[in-house]
Amino acid sequence: MFGREMVAPGQTFGRRLRYGVYADVPHQKWNNLRVIMKGNRIEILLNDTKLFEVEANTFSEAGKVGMWTKADAVTLFDDLRIQSLDRTP
Repeated sequence: MFGREMVAPGQTFGRRLRYGVYADVPHQKWNNLRVIMKGNRIEILLNDTKLFEVEANTFSEAGKVGMWTKADAVTLFDDLRIQSLDRTP
């Protein structure tokens, strides 16, 4: 995410529906991207500002995490944290 690189809400590419909003992403500094998943609800925050929320059944079970960036982007990831929000023992 550099400048205004996110996909517009509900825009389709090929057979996939993608979600997102346009957002100004400060460059040449660290940014905080937060993804919160509860059931089929996904909430996205950038630098503690909520960008959007969507319901999607693509990821119905707990499991894998992936990181992706555009091929021509210079992106660094640091301090990646994954934690369960489930409070059951």
